[in-house]
This record gives sequence, C-alpha cells and structure tokens, in this order.
Amino acid sequence: MKASSRTRMVSVILLTAFILIPVLQAPPSGAESSFSISYEYQFSEPYVDMGTSERLYAISGLEYDARGGVPALPFSSLFLAVPPGYEVISAKVDCAAPRVIAFMEQYPINPAEISLSGEHSFSHEYEGLPYAAPSSYVLEGVEVIGVDLRPLFWDKDSGALSFVSDYTVILYYEQARTDYIGDLDRVRDLVDNPQVLPDLPRYTESSLLPSGEYEHLIITSQDLSAPFLELAEGKV
Repeated sequence: MKASSRTRMVSVILLTAFILIPVLQAPPSGAESSFSISYEYQFSEPYVDMGTSERLYAISGLEYDARGGVPALPFSSLFLAVPPGYEVISAKVDCAAPRVIAFMEQYPINPAEISLSGEHSFSHEYEGLPYAAPSSYVLEGVEVIGVDLRPLFWDKDSGALSFVSDYTVILYYEQARTDYIGDLDRVRDLVDNPQVLPDLPRYTESSLLPSGEYEHLIITSQDLSAPFLELAEGKV
C-alpha cells in the first residue's frame, strides 16, 4: 500500500488500513553521522469476512497471505527506502501487546504450492509471529528495507488468534559512499515512503571510467575488446 508522494516527513497519512507517520529521531548511538526515522502503523479491528466460504478473518484494506501451507490471514508488506547516499545500520520493529480475539483448533490453511511439472509440492514455514524479520535490498543504488507486518496471527499450538493494533518500524542509517544512482522514479513506484527520495540525476562513479554519463556500458575481456570498440565508436 503506497502513501501519496505529496506527503511530507512530518505529515500524518491516513490510509484505509493504517496510519503512517514518519518522524525523524536522534541518532541511536550519539554519533553525529547517524540518523533514524520511524514509521507508525495503526490497523483497524479485524472482522469475519462473510463473503469467504471459510469465514476468514479480515482487516480492512489488507490482502490475505497467499503463500502455500500457511494460514490465510491478512498482512501488510512494506518497503521503506533510505535517502540515496546512506546505508541502513539496523532496522527495528516494535508493536503493541497482542490481544487474543478467538481460540481456534484449526484455521484455514492455503494449499501447498505445486511445481510446474506437478511432481513436487512446497509449503512455507509459518512462525505465528506478529511480524517477519526485516530484509534488505538495493534497488537503483538505493537501500530498501522490506518487512511484513502480520497484525492477525495464529498460534497453532494454543489455538489463539491474536490481534496487534499498533506498530512502529525504525530505520537507523548513516552516510555511505554511493557509486551509482539509477532510476529513482522506479524506486518511488515501489516503496511506501517515496518522499525520502530527492530529485537526483542518474550517475555512476568508477576509478576505471572517465567521469560523465553513459547511455551504454560494455563489460568484456581484453581479447574481445577490439570488436566491441568498433561497435562503441559506431554509436558515437
């Protein structure tokens, strides 16, 4: 779910499923070169979706987890970027205390995923926790943190179906060397906080290449450089 690109760092963004509030904070370790930003999420009360044959629990605005072998429960998949020229030191997720809303010996489980050949099946591991551990990606030279929030989760041992209404995701980051910045519009289209990405041109820095912008970059061996040089000269 994407926030509007017109929002600012201290604005409150009211969404269908949750509220997103980015807040700049002091560095976690006191280092002047370190920064942090937090995002707060609030989810609406779950309800039984009478439109599903299994009478699944739902949360307004959220999709169901469709992975094979896991409970069909609503979740929110987030992608949060840090500004170009910075790298994440750590990411932290805090949440409110879970509240049990029901006890169910069984909850509807998605069918196992079947390979294209139909010979193998696969089921994802389900941990029964309110969120998944954050993961890190680099897209167009920008570091992006991915995290799945699971405000409704089921403990298969106790049968408890629990709800978490509030989350805070905190990113700690610091300045770092950036050799490449690509298409930031592509990053803005993916992440939930596009407002942290300034308008910057694409660029590449390398000790092996002269400075400037390139439309084409050919990487090859010394033995094959001659024919590619002819091709490059023909493009000029």
